Amino acid sequence: MKISSLLFVLATMSYSILVNATDYTPKEDRKVAAFVLEASGKAYSTTDNLTQLKGELENRMKKSEASITFRLLQACRTTKKYRHNPKDIVAAEHYAYMRSQAAESGDSELKGMPTLYYDSKVKLKSEGKLQWLRTTDQVVSEPSEGARDWGELGVVHGLSDYEAESGKKPTPGKIAKQMKSDLALASSHQIFSWLNRKIVGNPYSALKNKDCHVKEPNI
Repeated sequence: MKISSLLFVLATMSYSILVNATDYTPKEDRKVAAFVLEASGKAYSTTDNLTQLKGELENRMKKSEASITFRLLQACRTTKKYRHNPKDIVAAEHYAYMRSQAAESGDSELKGMPTLYYDSKVKLKSEGKLQWLRTTDQVVSEPSEGARDWGELGVVHGLSDYEAESGKKPTPGKIAKQMKSDLALASSHQIFSWLNRKIVGNPYSALKNKDCHVKEPNI
């Protein structure tokens, strides 16, 4: 995966399997779950409570399904409609990205990566450097405990997907190490944000309102 795509996802994402963040209401968490279910083509009811929706998310996905779910949500994130970074779709994309990475790699070291990035974003924001992480025309979303926790849950579900599909136990791998390296690079100087936007390129850098094919949940 290109560094630009990786950094974009992280820039727009305490370990919490229960997804019980202080800056997300239960209603907002329900919509996050529904967004992921919409993108993955899974059935749910608009009257389902958060526990029921999370139960649907726990059902196995093949790594190909997890990848498609993420790509659909990533495309939505860069459209004009969502360029103001609404909390629900930001967190849904974070969850889907981490699930797809964990399902593909089985890298157990991915646990804690969304938390590491959240902490880094908080630090950069305090220094007035948050936009150093920008890799598209869209501004970087604010640090969010909710997005962090949904990302961590995505890792948990993705590692379960990996074990179910491969029959192997998750083990430390290379993906988390690469993420940490990319994060350190992006945080070191704003030139890397410019290079990723202008030179390396990102397939979702152009904000096209026609590219979101996920129905917004009415929940």
